[in-house]
This record gives sequence, C-alpha cells and structure tokens, in this order.
Amino acid sequence: MEKQYECPFNYQELSEEEKNIAAFYNTHMVRLIPTRSCAPALIKKFGKELYNFKPKPEDIWLVGFPRSGTTLTQEILYLLGTDLNYEKAAGAIMDLRFPVLSFVLFRKEEQLPTHKRLEAEEGRRFIKSHYGFDLIHPEILETGCKVVFITRNPKDVIVSSFHYPSYYNRPGHTFEKFWLLFKNDLRKFFS
Repeated sequence: MEKQYECPFNYQELSEEEKNIAAFYNTHMVRLIPTRSCAPALIKKFGKELYNFKPKPEDIWLVGFPRSGTTLTQEILYLLGTDLNYEKAAGAIMDLRFPVLSFVLFRKEEQLPTHKRLEAEEGRRFIKSHYGFDLIHPEILETGCKVVFITRNPKDVIVSSFHYPSYYNRPGHTFEKFWLLFKNDLRKFFS
C-alpha cells in the first residue's frame, strides 16, 4: 500500500470581518494554516485525498496561480504532449483532457471526482493545479514527471481576476471590494 501523508495544514474559521469580505464567493470558506490561503470548506472533506494524489513519472503537471496564463499554457502543453494531435485536442473539452485537480471543491461532480478519475487513468495524464507546492504531494518533484510552473506579475493577476466575467458582473462589485480579498489573504487560489 502506498504511503499516506498527513496534510500539512489545519483549518481555521474566518473571523466575522473576514466572512463579510469573503461573502463575495457565496460559499463557506476556511483558512488553511500555516499557509494563510483560503479554500472552500469542502477542503476539510477532500484535503487529505488531494494532498495524497500520487504523481506518476509520465504525468505532465501545470502549476500556477489562477489568471496567470494557465489556460493558454494548458493548451500548448497538451498539444506538445500529444505530438501536436489537433484532432484529439478538438475531440474533448479542456476540463476532460487536462483537468484541474481540485474541481471537487468547486463544482458538483455528479460522477467520480476528478482526482479519483485521474487515479484510475493509465498512461500520460495532464493535470492542472492552482495549489502551491506546499499543498501538492510531497514527492511530485522526485517522481520524474514534468512540472511546468507559471507565474505572472501579481498586479496583472489581480486586474485579470477582477475582469473575469464571474467577478465583475456581480451587482455592487467594485475593484476596491475585490482588492480587499487579496489584501486580507481571502482570495481562494484553489480554483
């Protein structure tokens, strides 16, 4: 049986002030200690499973903060990893061929959660993660899998995040309110 690691974080409820700021998400959020990051409370249920998701040597991982260019990079990596097989790429949506590991925290998955489906896959897997390296399986860099880490100027990430349609279309939503999410470490980077 494979070694199971304990999660490197604990969960802490947000203060009332933080809950008011994070109410924007319309979901119960918790803080991950010691990272200071926030995530939907479902992390309490799935955190250990996600942390123990074992990388394989043939995997291609894309790791980066949301709105930092990960979607474009996903497409490029998928095409390179499939020898430029455009037909295969056009035959399935991105969420199926290059899924985000933590979808289970954000979307109601009627079938098998993404991380469970990926565990059963044979051969090369394409995996996207918005986790920091401290929240990904501790052996990821030792397995021999390919890991691409992407970064972007934080100012550009904030502006891009604000202009992302699910954010700026909300009534009464201003950049000043949105900035408070980042300033107070309430921006969920697990998306």
